[in-house]
Amino acid sequence: MSVVDHRMQFGSRRICEFLLAHPGATRRQVSEGLGSIYVTVKKTLAQLERNGYVKREGDYSSTFTLTGKSFPPSVECMPRARPEAKAKTWAPAAIKRGELERILFDMVRLGCSEREYERECEDEAWLLEAAA
Repeated sequence: MSVVDHRMQFGSRRICEFLLAHPGATRRQVSEGLGSIYVTVKKTLAQLERNGYVKREGDYSSTFTLTGKSFPPSVECMPRARPEAKAKTWAPAAIKRGELERILFDMVRLGCSEREYERECEDEAWLLEAAA
């Protein structure tokens, strides 16, 4: 195993993790499995191949597998959503369970300002509409 490159982009890490779980996947399978754009996956796989993380195999070199070179996990560089965006994704299911208070508490815990918190409390229409 070689030294891990911690500067690897998030998308590259996700592709490596996908190939770890699905060795021998094609570009299209990687693209569909990750919900990514095909051209982006194609370019990223080419870069990963140049850097020695993946290799082509199979008929016409159409499938990809990992070479065994270490790569950092994607959780080390996961993009962070804004707190209110996180709350909006949690809210519809939470309202159905009657947990609005917990959602608002989480917003504060995640770093929403008091003003943002008050605005969300005053404007709950989007929450109720989403839960309907």
